[in-house]
Amino acid sequence: MLWIKYCLLIIFLIAVSIKDIKTREIPDHYHIAIASLGFINFSPFFSVYGLFCVMPFLVVALFKNGEGIGGADIKFVMAIGFVLGFSRGLMAGMIGIVVFILFCIIKNFRKENMSYPMIPFLAVGVVSMMFMG
Repeated sequence: MLWIKYCLLIIFLIAVSIKDIKTREIPDHYHIAIASLGFINFSPFFSVYGLFCVMPFLVVALFKNGEGIGGADIKFVMAIGFVLGFSRGLMAGMIGIVVFILFCIIKNFRKENMSYPMIPFLAVGVVSMMFMG
């Protein structure tokens, strides 16, 4: 049953990443679809506790006044936390942030001052945690 959950999650991650790259806006139904996967092999404590993995991202967004981490990124991490649980959701977010920062450092050496969608990088973190666990 877990492989079905992860196959659907990969499909949703691809769809959300493409949408974020193209429009930089993610409708709420994408986040709801991802979070609904948390009901496959549902454990109330595991899933609800997983929602709290969004806290570091929320704190950063509050201190940055909405610059850098957007609302869609926060909702995405919350949905992922509901699916993967607290520790794996937090690690997926951290891996995604590290990959994003490395990408931005490489791009800034080329003197390209642009903003980049973060969800594709967070999706890389999610996939890496799926294969690590």
